[in-house]
Amino acid sequence: MSCSIRPSPNPIVLSFAPKARSASNARLHSRVGELQSRGFEVLRSTTPRELYKLAREHLKPDAPAMVLLASGHEENCMAATYLRTLYPNAGVVVIADSKSDKALAQILQSGADYYCLRDSATPLLVAILFRLLWRMGDAAKPLARSASAPAVQLPEQTEHAWSLQEQAWVLVSPKGVNIPLTTSERAFLTTLLAAPEKRATHQQLIDAVNEVYTEDPLPTSPGRLGALISRMRKKFSEHGIDMPLRSVRNWGYMFTGVV
Repeated sequence: MSCSIRPSPNPIVLSFAPKARSASNARLHSRVGELQSRGFEVLRSTTPRELYKLAREHLKPDAPAMVLLASGHEENCMAATYLRTLYPNAGVVVIADSKSDKALAQILQSGADYYCLRDSATPLLVAILFRLLWRMGDAAKPLARSASAPAVQLPEQTEHAWSLQEQAWVLVSPKGVNIPLTTSERAFLTTLLAAPEKRATHQQLIDAVNEVYTEDPLPTSPGRLGALISRMRKKFSEHGIDMPLRSVRNWGYMFTGVV
């Protein structure tokens, strides 16, 4: 017996924000009530796992929903990339902490449709959501029609190389598995893959990761680089893939996959 999600008469917004630990986050959570008072049905999540579960349930081709990302910058970019890759018709809005051009460009490159600053007034956010909803309403019509069309058998994947796509925010495996990257993972992999023979020293990789955090510097050390790689290996494992990375003793790292 299968169950279906009850259609909502109101526009759905999937909200992603950590549990309130500060006045800023508390204000953000209070916006949920304001959005609901303006006709939105807001479904909350406080972790990526909860967000992606809501996405699987509500981001449908014939019933597009919107996502409001209000976590930290890196987590927002990762979530936007994930959602844009798996749910291309979803509307994604990011609440940005930084006003820097670099950070805002990263948000848009990750796949977000719009952004507004954390201290922006709620009416601005409401206007953005309604504008996005209007645009998605037109876009959803051909998607809904195509959803009922007969399935087309696609040729088997014959490509056997790794590739960086979506402005290098997604690493695609030889079998076509999409792995969203965080800002630091993106810096690490783009540097490694651009290096001669796909080999780079510890210092080259550390410098590359540090460079993307010029607005809020948190110096990466060899120990922190090791922690980054450990998290990447875990992410790859969760996707059922072995990470094609080999440590070159006392020197650096080498990407061993075909690119």
